[in-house]
Amino acid sequence: AINADANALRSSIGVGISWISPVGPLRLAFAKPIKKFDNDRIQTMQFQIGTSF
Repeated sequence: AINADANALRSSIGVGISWISPVGPLRLAFAKPIKKFDNDRIQTMQFQIGTSF
């Protein structure tokens, strides 16, 4: 079965900081969903080491 909500628009608001450290790029971000659905998986914090693709 196809979930019709999978293509619906979601939105969030947040802040993030990026730092070019001696070991490589570091990024920390915090976000809060504004519009979400009950079965959505939510990430409120994200930490990243290295570059994005």
